[in-house]
Amino acid sequence: GSVQTTLVLTDCTFIKNSADIAGGMDGGTATLINCTFIANEANLQGGGLQSGSSTLTNCTFIANKAGYWGGGMRSGSGDTMSHCTFSGNSAGISGGAIFIGYNSNLNLTNCTLTGNSAPNGNSLASQNIHGGLFLGNLQVTNCIIWGSNNEIWNDGASTIVISYSDIQGGQAVVYTLTASLSG
Repeated sequence: GSVQTTLVLTDCTFIKNSADIAGGMDGGTATLINCTFIANEANLQGGGLQSGSSTLTNCTFIANKAGYWGGGMRSGSGDTMSHCTFSGNSAGISGGAIFIGYNSNLNLTNCTLTGNSAPNGNSLASQNIHGGLFLGNLQVTNCIIWGSNNEIWNDGASTIVISYSDIQGGQAVVYTLTASLSG
């Protein structure tokens, strides 16, 4: 039989790393606890982290950059995040803090996203970049999303559910072309 392992990292710091994809770390399936990502850079996506199906608790993403998608992080197939902070991250196209990847489900609970920037979705973006084939789902609970406007961007048919959260500007800062928004 095969042996499956899951990477578990606790109290780690990733500072000023760079790559085309996943500037700080390519997480795959990992458990990250109390990890910090500062000033990492990816030419394409996942400035701080590119994740597959990971669990992040008490992690901090500060001043990470991506040329295209996910300044702080590019979320993969099924990420769960609690008590995480994203501040001052940026992306050249979409998802200053987090870009929700293809066929992914991202659950954010008790997280703070503030001062992030991107042309599409300063904080969060689920952008249909492959002709409608890949849709994401986003669930935001008990979070603070603070900035100016354009905080959440969704131009596909992804589902966004926001509950018990404080978003500066309210629903007016959630851009959704064809998506379902509830909460």
